[in-house]
Amino acid sequence: MQSEMFQQELLWGVAAWRLALAVFLVFIGFTVRKIIYALFKGALFRTTKKTENRWDDELVALMPAPLGAVVVVMLWQGAARMLQLPDEPAGVRLYLFQGLQVALIAAICWCGLRAAPGRRGLQCPGAAVQGDRIEAG
Repeated sequence: MQSEMFQQELLWGVAAWRLALAVFLVFIGFTVRKIIYALFKGALFRTTKKTENRWDDELVALMPAPLGAVVVVMLWQGAARMLQLPDEPAGVRLYLFQGLQVALIAAICWCGLRAAPGRRGLQCPGAAVQGDRIEAG
């Protein structure tokens, strides 16, 4: 009986359990981002330090922020889907999902730009890009 009441309870036209789960997913996104930072700055960084290559050290140093952004946006999309927002007024659901898709594309592009050798990406002196590989010069 109590669970039926929780399912029927509406806040802003959304079931309370859906709203609670969506808020939980948003906070999980921030927590997962911190875990990604810790993983990259800890275990992966120590592992790449053991190799002779310098580019993998730089890649591990550059990737936590953009990968964290990708994960956070994906969890926010999950939270938005959980809410099951109505289409009215004025296509709220459409605008929300389009905005989240743009944010996800921007975060993925950020990952690519960070991984690419060049001005703001990998800074490997003597490295030359040959096709899809980086070779030491």
